[in-house]
Amino acid sequence: MISSIGKYCYLALPSTKSLVAGHCYISPLNHCSSSVTCDEEVWSEIQEFRRALVKMFNSKRMDCVFFEQYTNQKKYSHLVI
Repeated sequence: MISSIGKYCYLALPSTKSLVAGHCYISPLNHCSSSVTCDEEVWSEIQEFRRALVKMFNSKRMDCVFFEQYTNQKKYSHLVI
């Protein structure tokens, strides 16, 4: 369930059960295996999504936690924050 689409990334709600209220994903539209391997413009847009989420949750007096999980390089992995 995509909530917002940018030029390089999108914000989506999980298709399965959420970890917590407000759980969502930020992911690049094109393949990128980790944050250190993505292009500058992709990382910049991820940062914009993060800033917007922090602002939204702060207005509700809530905090945000962002994390990236990296799996084995030999498998096809895709960046999800």
